[in-house]
Amino acid sequence: EYDFLARVTDERARVQNILRLVLYDPCTSGLDIAQSHTDKNFITLHIAESRPGLYCGEEKKPYVSPDNTALIFPSDRAAVLTEGALPALSHVAREDHDATDEPRWAVIFFLYEI
Repeated sequence: EYDFLARVTDERARVQNILRLVLYDPCTSGLDIAQSHTDKNFITLHIAESRPGLYCGEEKKPYVSPDNTALIFPSDRAAVLTEGALPALSHVAREDHDATDEPRWAVIFFLYEI
């Protein structure tokens, strides 16, 4: 069983580059799985997802991944190292699930070390 909280609070997740397959719990349908936040790493690569569920920016616009593309965005370390020239992207992850859907999943790479 995948424990999201245990994975993101594990000390290794704070200091290592890490590829994650995130499986969202269908029991949380309509809820923000990850409240509005910025990632703590340097750069985040949102590689793939089973269906939309990422909402970006202060307006929380839904991100729909075009085929064969990845979304790359700056995180907290990038904002600090560039003195704000690359601001960290605020975002929310949400599971919008109905009885006909499989649970949503996403593949995300967190780059810490540069």
